[in-house]
Amino acid sequence: MTSDRTATVRPARVRFLTTAEGGRISPASPGTRSELDLGDTQTSCIIADDTGREIFPPGEDVTVQIKVIFPWVVKDFQRLRKVRLYEGSRLVAVGDFVDQTRTETRPASGKTVELSEDEALAVYRVLNEVVVSLGRISSRESGGEDPEGRYLSGYFSEDGATLRLAEARRVINDAVERSFSEAELDAVDDGIIYWTDRHPAL
Repeated sequence: MTSDRTATVRPARVRFLTTAEGGRISPASPGTRSELDLGDTQTSCIIADDTGREIFPPGEDVTVQIKVIFPWVVKDFQRLRKVRLYEGSRLVAVGDFVDQTRTETRPASGKTVELSEDEALAVYRVLNEVVVSLGRISSRESGGEDPEGRYLSGYFSEDGATLRLAEARRVINDAVERSFSEAELDAVDDGIIYWTDRHPAL
């Protein structure tokens, strides 16, 4: 039977975000208190270390012990696979708990995702249009032609680039969903770090 103390502590492999990624200004150290994302809510936790290190270097994968403070969150804590640590609204670290078996949810290697000719050409056109257009806009901005950034804003809003990217995303999503199970896709989605997570103040 698992003791209360064991249930509130789990090993994890995490990476503290760099300052450029929106992480902490100064490196975290053992004993740092953070907020662990439980999905619908967050809970206070302490980040511990068994190796004697003094800091957790930003941008590097490190093994830590995550201890939740409140025992009533243990059930949700034990179900977690992914680690997302916050300080206020700022995401400061991401990773995985290492005391789990993930084979049933990890996408199998060697799977083939197939696109029809029409699907492949649709994605090809959208991505080429967007990448080339962004490159040309960036060049003009670098040359001082658009100091207020109106070209970029207009391209995504007035010219509908966002909608075309969404359509390309739909085509890819449909193809991937034909090859992977919902559990496998959940495991993939857990690893996505959105730009707004890295820059919560914006």
